[in-house]
Amino acid sequence: MHTINKSTQQFLKAFFITFSFLITSFSFGQSNSEDIDDIGKKPVYTNLSKALRNSDKVYKLNLSNKGLTEFPVEILKLKELRYLILDSNQITNIPSQINDLQKLKYLSLSNNTIQELPSSLGDQTELRFLYLDYNKISVLPSGFFKLAQLEELFVNNNKLVEIPSGIKVLKELKRLIASNNR
Repeated sequence: MHTINKSTQQFLKAFFITFSFLITSFSFGQSNSEDIDDIGKKPVYTNLSKALRNSDKVYKLNLSNKGLTEFPVEILKLKELRYLILDSNQITNIPSQINDLQKLKYLSLSNNTIQELPSSLGDQTELRFLYLDYNKISVLPSGFFKLAQLEELFVNNNKLVEIPSGIKVLKELKRLIASNNR
C-alpha cells in the first residue's frame, strides 16, 4: 500500500484550503455582493503589525509558519476579520475571547499543539469552515455544537476518543474528517 508522506499531505491540504478559500469567496458573493466585490479584492495580510495599523479594513489574515507559541490576542482587535489562518505554528491554546471575532467565517488552526478548545468557539455564529487537524485535541466542548452554519470540520490526527452525538445538530455540516484519532 502506498502512503503519502507528511509534506505531500500538507501540500495537498494547502492546495485544498486555497481552492476552498477561492470557491468560498465566490459562493459567499452569491448571496451578498459585498463579499465578492469587497472581501474578494481585499489583501491577505501576513504581518500582524501591518494588519493592526489597518484594523478596520482587515478581512483576511494568514500567520502560518510564523513560529507562534501563543495565539496573538491582538488579533481580537480585527473586528472585520472573516478568514484567519494560523497553521503550522506551536500554539497551545485558543483564548475564550475568540468569540469577539463575530464575522469570522473561516478558521484554520491546523498543525499546532492545541489540547483544548474554549466553549466560546461555539459562539461563532458565522463560522462555516473549521480546520483543527494535526493538534492534540481530546474533547470537543459542548458549546462547539452551536456552530449552526458550520459546513466543514477537519479534526483528523488529534487525540479524540469520540465524536459527541451533539454533532447531529450541525445541519449544515457537509464534510467531516476525523480520521487518525483514538
